[in-house]
Amino acid sequence: MKHNMEPIYYDTRMLLDKYKDYASPESKISYEVKTGEIIRIRRGLYVYPHEKRVSKYCLANLICTPSYISFASALRYYNFIPEKVVNITSATYGKNKNKVFRTPLGMYFYYCVNPSTYAQGVTQIQDLHQSVLMATPEKALLDTLSKIPGVRSIKAFEQLLWEDLRMDRNEVFTLSEDTLQQYAAGYAQKNVKMLLQWFRKVKS
Repeated sequence: MKHNMEPIYYDTRMLLDKYKDYASPESKISYEVKTGEIIRIRRGLYVYPHEKRVSKYCLANLICTPSYISFASALRYYNFIPEKVVNITSATYGKNKNKVFRTPLGMYFYYCVNPSTYAQGVTQIQDLHQSVLMATPEKALLDTLSKIPGVRSIKAFEQLLWEDLRMDRNEVFTLSEDTLQQYAAGYAQKNVKMLLQWFRKVKS
């Protein structure tokens, strides 16, 4: 029980406090990173290798802020795509460019989205009893489509959905058209507008 009361993720301040009785807490941290007794995810973020409570999704939220899980990672979480997703993909804003973090626990990708659309369609899920920010299915699909070169016809859009993205038809038809329209208002990309056209056609 005591173990579960300990933090899962450590920042530098927490480790300095943990090792405050050492002559040089900084040297202790450096030594443990070097010997693999602690894993440095990025500067200022650490986990212990024996820790079983580490959530790859929660880590994604912590590695780059602000951010939420989206794109392929969220679509796979909701079973919209069949393939296993190895890398974790997230949305962020306010950065000069997209970011990639190569960590000992995997690769984390962050793609910039429009600040005006950022907060819409973000929900909290639980992973290993930890709260994680993740896009709703509608938001994850819109984010994904916004990063793909625009198609010019309904036929091409259907090919994009079923063949290129390998979306699950049954899951796609569970999406809320009203929610898609609400969220889509902040996206200027052609694929987002095509999604709404296609959705109206198949629902009519």
